[in-house]
Amino acid sequence: MKTINLNQEEIDRLTWSEITQKIYDIQYKDLITYFYKQKSKGDNGLFVQKLLNDLSEEEQSISDEIIKVFNKNMLDSEQWNKPSQKILEEVKVATNSIANSSNEKLAIRCFLLLTLHYVFTAYSRKDFRQFIGFKKESFFKFFRKKSK
Repeated sequence: MKTINLNQEEIDRLTWSEITQKIYDIQYKDLITYFYKQKSKGDNGLFVQKLLNDLSEEEQSISDEIIKVFNKNMLDSEQWNKPSQKILEEVKVATNSIANSSNEKLAIRCFLLLTLHYVFTAYSRKDFRQFIGFKKESFFKFFRKKSK
């Protein structure tokens, strides 16, 4: 079983290499599905609150801008089929461009907020869940990974 285990306590010390290892080889839609199925809406809400509380107003504006940038491609099925690591890298590039500096911790937080934004979109919109291809399968079957 593939475990991602991104929790509130871990975020403050999460490094770029650690998050890329955690999400390696997971399609972005599957990462969204993971958060949707793994935790309750309340737990995900607390996670969002923690992430936002850790950001300054300027950093929150950057995060909001990242979400706007990615929402422009929301109806492009390619976005949801990309590896999560590729989306993380795209968020880093966008974050660095908007902030005019390189900040991996900010990019990680923006990536997590973007992902959780889509999790909450999935909570409220069945058409979105269908569009990105949520499957009706058990939690354990979803994360079972074949050994190589």
